[in-house]
Amino acid sequence: MSTSVTSTQTLQCPDCRKTFPAAPALHKLCEKCAELGKHAYQSDTWLEVKKWPQCVSCGQSWKNADLSTTGLCGGVTCQPAGALNRGVNAPAQNTDYQHPETISQRSTTLFDTIRRNSEFIGPVTSHTTASLLLHENSQRSITNAANGKSEAINIGIQYRMSGAPKKLADKYGSCALPFDGSKSLWDVQDYGLKQLNINWTKNGRPPLRVTDTVLRQENNISIEEGQMATTLQKWYNTVLSNRVEAKAPQWGTSKPGAPKRPATGPLKPTVNFELFVFEDVYESRIEQNNILLGAATSSFTQTKRSGNSKRDRAESLAASSMLPSAKMRRLQEEEFRSSFALTTQGSASKSAPVQAVRLEVAFKKVICSTVTLLGDPIFVEKGVIKGALANEPFAHGLMKSAFDLHILDEPKTRYVAKRFFRLEGDASTHDDGYPASQEQDTTQFTQAPFTAEEHNKFIKLECARGVLGGQILHEFYCMCNDKGVSVFRDLRFTEPMLLQERGKLSPASGLDETDDWGQESASEGLISTGVGDFGQQGIDQFVKQHTCRQVCQELGFPVLALAASDGGNNSDSSGDEDSDAAQGLGGDDIGLD
Repeated sequence: MSTSVTSTQTLQCPDCRKTFPAAPALHKLCEKCAELGKHAYQSDTWLEVKKWPQCVSCGQSWKNADLSTTGLCGGVTCQPAGALNRGVNAPAQNTDYQHPETISQRSTTLFDTIRRNSEFIGPVTSHTTASLLLHENSQRSITNAANGKSEAINIGIQYRMSGAPKKLADKYGSCALPFDGSKSLWDVQDYGLKQLNINWTKNGRPPLRVTDTVLRQENNISIEEGQMATTLQKWYNTVLSNRVEAKAPQWGTSKPGAPKRPATGPLKPTVNFELFVFEDVYESRIEQNNILLGAATSSFTQTKRSGNSKRDRAESLAASSMLPSAKMRRLQEEEFRSSFALTTQGSASKSAPVQAVRLEVAFKKVICSTVTLLGDPIFVEKGVIKGALANEPFAHGLMKSAFDLHILDEPKTRYVAKRFFRLEGDASTHDDGYPASQEQDTTQFTQAPFTAEEHNKFIKLECARGVLGGQILHEFYCMCNDKGVSVFRDLRFTEPMLLQERGKLSPASGLDETDDWGQESASEGLISTGVGDFGQQGIDQFVKQHTCRQVCQELGFPVLALAASDGGNNSDSSGDEDSDAAQGLGGDDIGLD
């Protein structure tokens, strides 16, 4: 291939549709496409030639070309000053962003920024390793598209509000950039929403969610259902290839009446989209959140009255659990609250001050590493630990007692140790969960009328349910990601483990032989944390009270039918267990991160 040709003219290759301002006027195809035409499509040789670097000015391409600095081959007509094509195919002059040292410096700067911000907002941050990696990959794909390392499609996004659907919302600006052709329409919507929220939240308003918006074609034309997962390349080829305009977006490029800047050269066609915002849906969601928050505050104020009855204390406890936590206040519009409440019987728990008397105990630590697809838990021993275990419980339900526990090697972390004091429901209980004959007898919740073997079977199932719940929650979030559904992201299951006493038994065990304890972290962020789950009774009540709304509809869930009861309280599921007060989130393991 020659580099001595000086007679040049602009060439637009009909095969790759790239424009080369200094291409030799010898043939209609660029040299790379001409070489590709000599080989079978998608053959090994064809794929190898496809990877060859190509000069962005003259279009020459060969196997070992070194074009990493300017994208130019260095010929007579291909000096940096002659690089006229500054579209998608030409990189910027300083294109060392892929250099390992540059990437390292950017990563260091990013983490320093996050660390500095953490000093002001506290240890909780919305950034995670996964979200940062997703953002980095997204930006890198855009960069690769901009410098011609991947097939790119120019995307333009404008905004239209439901309050004025006949005109564009110019006050929020617009955005235009090259997108990797492998990206989907969901990615375009996410990027457009992110850019819109930068201006939307400047006056203190909560940000928009994906469910408040819909992506549409230019001129407010709807996108057919099921097309949002289509890649941009496929969308361009099948839907817009016959009518897309080969021009750059002119939104906001100049003031009215001012002369337009001349184009520097032919540009790739631009696919224009609009992000339509349903303002009524947004306002309704914010108003509903404010009503819930106001009702919670009002309930708390009304229940601050004098009274010594158990019912007064129970109502005050329920009202206080409805107040938004600090985490909820930080999340603002992301406030989460469950509307589920179990029936009065067996739904309240009592708490007592944490006892100061503790005994140092050695435990064998066992964790449930996973639950198989067949429902079998896998338990793994993790050595011996020492801790200070309270002699008396600080809380209990109808089935289990909760004891304060401090692990000696982790002085800054509080733990809760739980064990059963009853394995079957007792019909002779009051609505508040206390035995009818021994309301004030605390030994009822410490002494265990069963063997360690019987107890351990149930406490292991309790531990396995916590792990299984975490796995199910993870799969649910994955499903939401796949379908592009926005849901509350700060639910979590605490990580339970089993502790088996070694040596002399503690007074808290209530047994004459070794039993297993269930243990988990005691987090101040947990909402409506209790000492057990609701069992089959809770499942039936939840299904009965549940109403399918927007999330269920977007995920395509069928209408929920009432789960068939197993004919009574199943002891394996702790059916008569108690949870904390009126909120009733369905277990002690669900909470805020």
